Amino acid sequence: DSRLLDPNTLNTTASAPEHPSTPVSVSPPRTSSPSGSMPPTSERDRLLAAVNKLENTRQTELTELLMSPPKRERAMGLFNIEVLRAKLADAKMVLNSNDGEEEQKLSDTQSTKSAPQPPSIPVTPWA
Repeated sequence: DSRLLDPNTLNTTASAPEHPSTPVSVSPPRTSSPSGSMPPTSERDRLLAAVNKLENTRQTELTELLMSPPKRERAMGLFNIEVLRAKLADAKMVLNSNDGEEEQKLSDTQSTKSAPQPPSIPVTPWA
């Protein structure tokens, strides 16, 4: 076939049409969302939404604690509601134990402030 060696045929490619004045159609950029209307949400946002469905209080604090395990464990919580419930129970225990420690520290500092201080006695070093 003589067209194979024709210089005009060699210069035409799929990206350069025979008629350069014809515009090349460009498809619009694809979005990661199948519907194209919602922006992708972060793992933290998805976890917060899941925590909000199960808990009424301290959702942000619980979410922060649930973000600390490795990614695999966090993903398990997002895909399995029972795993998430167990992790939430653990996180609530941690938060409650922290509250107890803070209350204990407050009562300790208040009790030492209210206790009378012994008189200061100068100490002389041994000669």
